[in-house]
Amino acid sequence: MSQIAIIGAGAWGTGLAIVLGRRGSHRVRLWAHEQQVSEGIARGRVNQKFLPGHRIPDTVTPTNTLAEALEGAEILVSVMPSQHCRGIFEQMRPHLRQETVIVSASKGLEESSLERMTEVIMDVLEADGGWTPRVGALSGPSFALEVARGDPTAVTVASPDAELGQLVQREFSDRSFRIYTNDDVIGVELGGALKNIVAIAAGICDGLGLGHNSIAALITRGLAEMTRLVVACGPRPWRDWRAWVIWSSPAPEVFPATAELALNSAGNENCSKLSLTCTAWLPRECSPPRRRLAWRTLARLKCQLPSRFTPSCTTGSRQEMPSRN
Repeated sequence: MSQIAIIGAGAWGTGLAIVLGRRGSHRVRLWAHEQQVSEGIARGRVNQKFLPGHRIPDTVTPTNTLAEALEGAEILVSVMPSQHCRGIFEQMRPHLRQETVIVSASKGLEESSLERMTEVIMDVLEADGGWTPRVGALSGPSFALEVARGDPTAVTVASPDAELGQLVQREFSDRSFRIYTNDDVIGVELGGALKNIVAIAAGICDGLGLGHNSIAALITRGLAEMTRLVVACGPRPWRDWRAWVIWSSPAPEVFPATAELALNSAGNENCSKLSLTCTAWLPRECSPPRRRLAWRTLARLKCQLPSRFTPSCTTGSRQEMPSRN
């Protein structure tokens, strides 16, 4: 049994509490800033203010006291609004154990410093002779309402600490909530923050009565701008790369877009030590036209990538395809 503290009882924090509580193998404490929210959950097992209609398991204990929430916590899930992250961690610092794993599930940037949430957490805990915490960032397409009712959901936890990622994956995942792991903290955090800008703009397009063409153009160019910004901020320390593009779509025209999305952030970064191989992994039964299309796409991408980029096509069965987290 893991002892988990969830700091923030908004819709997303409550949804995560339901996910972790329904496993039945964790002791979960849910901290709410508003005392009435904490008392309401204790009384009726529902967060009427932020996530009405969804029962919170009995294994979740609500509290309005940080010290009580953090007592004995092995995992801390930070789900407070991004602009309150620094202040709340300053309050929590005296009650935190150095061995506690911290999972930041808050999306956004600190307005005053433009720091990502994991950077804010590190700033607070490392200050004045503190310690360097073990931190990961949890993000992904995850509407709280759908998570709470048990709809299949897939999210990512990013951390340079592979053991931390595996721990969170093991302790948080269940049959309808799947966690994948990677080490691109910058990409995951900025993606989670910046996509909201594009989403708001898409809503404006809809409100103006514009059609699917306009919204698709906005999302496509928004993705390109997000990629440029994330790359400029330096995701992933450089190392040898092998980017696997999995050929699984029945529609050949899907492959170019898939390849470009998979390779864009990998190939456009500037480093003289880059050694990048892109392999289109094709089923053995792949038709010659598809194989030619794959090769042409990879060759075209080479023009946009550093000179060390080497395209290749490989065939094999699905069982032989490279595994991915």
